[in-house]
Amino acid sequence: MIRWGTEFNAAQLGAFERTCQDFWKLLGVERKIIRKGHPEDNPFVERSHQTDDYEFCIPYLLKIKSEIQFIKAGQWWQKVYNIVRPHIELQDLTPYQK
Repeated sequence: MIRWGTEFNAAQLGAFERTCQDFWKLLGVERKIIRKGHPEDNPFVERSHQTDDYEFCIPYLLKIKSEIQFIKAGQWWQKVYNIVRPHIELQDLTPYQK
């Protein structure tokens, strides 16, 4: 999920859809925009970003030396996050199990 900011092409008309079709879909990633006008969704997004920072970005990003390595590392992290890593808020299930 993303906020309505420009960092992931959500600001320009049609840019988000084009990016999803031309880039993310090719990687097997489904992207969604959080509900507009629902600030109660923000804590879930921010908590997810914090997990990404502490468990992926801080330990691994300085070791990545190329764009290809970054894409592969990101794919690996998504698999770990969704298939391997249990989540307390999901009663110690993975999102895949839930």
